[in-house]
Amino acid sequence: MPSPGTITRLLQPGGPGIREDCGVYEGWTVPLEYDPMLSKLVAYAATREGAIDRMLRALGEYTVGGIRTNLGLFERVLRDVDFRAGRIDTGYLDRLLAENSPAAAGETANADDVFALVAALFVAGRETQPAEAASQVSRWAEAARREGMHE
Repeated sequence: MPSPGTITRLLQPGGPGIREDCGVYEGWTVPLEYDPMLSKLVAYAATREGAIDRMLRALGEYTVGGIRTNLGLFERVLRDVDFRAGRIDTGYLDRLLAENSPAAAGETANADDVFALVAALFVAGRETQPAEAASQVSRWAEAARREGMHE
């Protein structure tokens, strides 16, 4: 079983108008101290719209397994009508992220709902992992706990 933070699958996009600069590979364990930018993906075309379409195709091809990425966020930005129309400013990302929040949808999430969801995800995650993997403590999780604890 790979260590937490190990890239278990890597499928990199390519094709006309796509360039990727990457220094990672399958089986590599990303250290906690590592720069969060593991790869740079560039799309170019004769028009902005063409470059956006190429980038969406490339993001759809890009697969990174074993670690969390922000590929989904990039796809969301590229599909957004304001971004595609060039209506962006320094507050754009905050507004985009708030659009699908519970508050933006007129809903409120209470603490019991959040705790129930977290517990369900925890149990589901334990059921899909071998027992020996579930007993291993992730260095990523340990660091997050240390940074998040205020005692």
